Amino acid sequence: MRDLGEGSRSISAVRPGTRVWIEGPYGVFTDAGRTAPNLAVVAAGIGITPVRALLQDSQLRPGEATVLLRASSVDDTYLWGEVHDLARSQGIKLTTMIGPRSADGPSWMTQAATDRGMTLLGVFPDLLHSDLYLCGPTAWLNAVEADARATGIPEHQIHAERFDW
Repeated sequence: MRDLGEGSRSISAVRPGTRVWIEGPYGVFTDAGRTAPNLAVVAAGIGITPVRALLQDSQLRPGEATVLLRASSVDDTYLWGEVHDLARSQGIKLTTMIGPRSADGPSWMTQAATDRGMTLLGVFPDLLHSDLYLCGPTAWLNAVEADARATGIPEHQIHAERFDW
């Protein structure tokens, strides 16, 4: 377990043999809440965990889903290989971003993506006809959500799971 804050840091104080449990996410990432014909997914860091499960369990037609994975560094590309395999086998369009946050564009994107003129609607041209699933750290997710809302996507089509504690 990586030391990413008070919650994960405290696990090192637990004596070997002590029973522990980990909970969450809490069900936002299921097909049950889908209302639109397409699926758009944006995940950062360990936020990929429920995304992987969603993609594995969903009955998707080729071209129905688009996924954007975001990481600050190659060390943060958790489960990317598994998601790449799922995307290839199910006809899911996959875009990846690795690098520091943009200084002069949407702060959830990498500087390289901003420099190339990448936009949320550029990655997800059918966003307004998609359910948008977001998962990652709260500050990052809030920036993606604000960018999505600015496109006019209906509120009921946004499904967010914040990874904070």
